[in-house]
Order: sequence, then structure tokens, then C-alpha cells
Amino acid sequence: GRGCNGFEYGEIINRKNDIIIVPNYCEFFLIYNLVEKSIRHIYVDKKLYENNINKPGFHKIIPYGNKIFITKYVCNAVACIDMNTLEITYTNIFDDSEQEWNLFRTVGDCYGYGSLLYIPLMDTNYFIIFDMENCTHEVKQLYENIKIAVAGMGYVGLSIAVLLSQHHDVTVVDIVEEKVRLLNERISPVQDEYIEQYL
Repeated sequence: GRGCNGFEYGEIINRKNDIIIVPNYCEFFLIYNLVEKSIRHIYVDKKLYENNINKPGFHKIIPYGNKIFITKYVCNAVACIDMNTLEITYTNIFDDSEQEWNLFRTVGDCYGYGSLLYIPLMDTNYFIIFDMENCTHEVKQLYENIKIAVAGMGYVGLSIAVLLSQHHDVTVVDIVEEKVRLLNERISPVQDEYIEQYL
């Protein structure tokens, strides 16, 4: 919601005795301790989190062990909050300035699997594998013409399918026959201007 001072928060996470309020367009995290009933501010490093509208902000939060990892759409780094010390650290994930994908520094929706965090780089066939255990990373390139199946023709499934189909062979499946019929007729089963234009 929007606070009385105009700052906006995108997500609230409950971790043991702490409630972490993750900023959308403000410059710090708020951590509220339920036992002590105290609030702590952790300021965001603007140098790592400035974007094209000159505002910090985050879009994805991934808990792992006693840490919380945070990314944003346009970024230089992955932020990490240590829940034991409540300290925040940053790991630069765009450290190879020679690479073409490094120019825009725009990431897609990332997913955690075990100790690994998979971060796709938008409009490229590259992705970052981030090790949440050791805070290290490596960049991988997808092979050309991969065959991909996406389950579900809702907003999330179709958005992913449209993005991936610009470089790969994508099949979308759904248990709702009407959605399948519409998509086969190149009609979007969801209202989305970008998907409709693409079809």
C-alpha cells in the first residue's frame, strides 16, 4: 500500500518474528520485529539499484534458509537480507561489460530451485544462474530452437509463452477446451494488448 509519506511497498513477508516490508519505489526496507515491537530501516544502495526512471524498486522476493534474496526488473545486482543480522548485501550480476546482453540490464521473472536462482535476461537467450548458498553466479546461453511446453493459458502462461516463442518453438497446453480453440484461431483467451498484437 501507500504510506502516509507517499512511499509505496510492493510486498510484505513474514519471517519468524520479523515482518519485512519490501519497497516498490522507496529507498529502504522496513523490518518490524513482532516481539520487540520495533522498526528497523535498511537503506537501498542507489548505485546498484538505479533504473531508467531513477527510482529504486524491487519485484521478486525469494526466501532461502535464513536469507531473503531480492531482484528488480532493471538492476545491477541481487540484494540479500540476512535474517540473523538484518544486514543487506549486494552481488553484482552484470560484471561482464563486454557482453551485448549487459547493456540493458533487464531481467524477467526469476525462479528458485533448491539453492539456485534462475534469472532470465529479457529479449535475449541468456540467463543467470545465481547460487544463493555462496552468492556466486554464472551466465548461461540457451541453445537455439529449443522446444518448450508451457502449461496454462492464463495471463502468466501466455505472457511467458509469447516471450519465449520469439526465439524458440513453444507449445501451450490447457485443460479448458475453449481457451485452446481460441488460441488455435490466433485469438487471445485473455485480455492483453501485447499478446493480442503478437497473435
